[in-house]
Parts: sequence; C-alpha cells; structure tokens
Amino acid sequence: MSKELDFVQTCLSIHPSQLVENIASDSHETRRIPDPYIFLVKDKKLVTPNGAVIEKSIRNDSNLDSMELKAFIKIQDWAESCDEGTSLWFSPPFPGKYDKGKVVASQILYGLDGKKILFNRNIVLDVNTKTILLVANNMSEKMGLDLITDPELLRQTPIFSEHNQLEILLDEISAYTDQNQMVEKGTDIDSKIETYSKLLIIEKMSGFVYSNTSDSQYLYAHQIAEEQGLIGKYIGSCGQSGKLSAFEAFSEGGRQEKWDYHSGVCRVCGNSTEVGPCSICRTCEKKF
Repeated sequence: MSKELDFVQTCLSIHPSQLVENIASDSHETRRIPDPYIFLVKDKKLVTPNGAVIEKSIRNDSNLDSMELKAFIKIQDWAESCDEGTSLWFSPPFPGKYDKGKVVASQILYGLDGKKILFNRNIVLDVNTKTILLVANNMSEKMGLDLITDPELLRQTPIFSEHNQLEILLDEISAYTDQNQMVEKGTDIDSKIETYSKLLIIEKMSGFVYSNTSDSQYLYAHQIAEEQGLIGKYIGSCGQSGKLSAFEAFSEGGRQEKWDYHSGVCRVCGNSTEVGPCSICRTCEKKF
C-alpha cells in the first residue's frame, strides 16, 4: 500500500476533529511542509471526514470569490464524475489577499471500503505571480494543454489529467523549494501523522476548550500548538477574518470559518494590539 493510501486509512481511523485538522495544517504551512489532507466524495459533494460539506462554508462576495468558486465547482464535479486522475489548482498571489502563491495537487483514491477519497497536498510557493504562471505553463506544455498568460484565468482554471502528474509538478517546483523532496520521500505524510498524534494528545489533556465560541477555541488551540513548537517561523494563512473563500476552504483542509482578531502582542513589531492567531497585527500583516 502506498503512503498516500496509508494516510487515507489513518485519517479515517483516528478521525481528527476539524480543529485538530486546522491547527495541523497551520503547523505544516508555517514550517513549509506540504500539507496532506483528505476529502470524501459523497452525494456529488466534497465533504470533510467529519461530515461538513465544503461548499456550504464558501463565500461569494467579490470577483475573486467568484473566480475561485468556479474552480472549486470544476474540481468537485471532476472528483464526482471521474474514477481516477489528478487535478492541480494554482493560486497566484493577489494584492491585499494572498501574499504567497500556492498549488493544491489532488488525486482520486479509494479507501479499503471502496469509498472514493480525494487526497490533497497543499504546497506553498514563496514566488511571485510570474513564476507561478511559468510553473503552471511548463506543466501544461508537457501535458499538451493550452498555455495561460492571465494569472486570473489560471486561478479559475484547474489542470486535470487522467494520470498522476505529481512527478511533473515536483520537477517544476524543485527550482524554488525543497518541498518536492519531502513529497518524494513521503516525509510530509509522516510529519502530518506525527502532528496529528501530538495535537490529539494535547486536545485530550486540555480539551482545547477556552470558551463556547469557535474563534476562541481556535485561538487557544493555536496558542498551545505554538508553545509546543508546532508552529513554524513562516507566516501562515492568517488573512482576513470571516467566511472563507473557495480556495481557503479547499486548501486549508476543509476549514469551516476564519478566526477573529484578539488582544495580544504582535510578534513582528512588539506592540500590544489586536492580533490574529499567528500573533501578527493588522499593520504588520500588510508587510508580508
């Protein structure tokens, strides 16, 4: 059995809560480790292992939201209608929203019970829009697909293939990150399982209970994870609070809602002010 299938079975057996999944994803992103996670394909929808329908948590309030929602629906329809294959969803940087590029590589797999699973890897790329386009178009050229010169068209146009194109992707990103080596060796999967284990122990001991609001629970859990050394030096997905965009919901392990700001000390400027879970204030967030 491949490491990917091992990971699928681990997720289905340990059944981490959505809060644990959220913090584990934060842990990987802030340490620049590819983040593996799964969705179930159920009743023509993508669903978290805890039963939440991803589409229900997505907002559609802007042109950017609309573009991302189109891409999400394409991936969801593909996952439902195809028996095998790979999808690649590139997200170029966007002023005031996404300071880094990302790509989510998804593969259709099946659990031991025969149920269809979408296995995903979210990879952060610390590159500019031009480089994201270059990576995507190099892949498209090798796959015999049309090239895309508009980053916003790329954002709403996932790449689909009947075959596993992960090897091509890893080769293309190897010039910009060492995360390709983690995927090739399977250490990203090992790390995610280890992170689950640590967070499940913390959750059992502390309950991750701070108040009755999901925002406060997430902030408290994030604080504990940071104290335990599970949060890395890089800035994670600590964007605006509120409902999620389609790419946020899809790329962050099925996160259902964003956190809110709270009082604290900014780890960048040192001021006592309102900060997000990454302990960064609104002013300093704009610098990243």
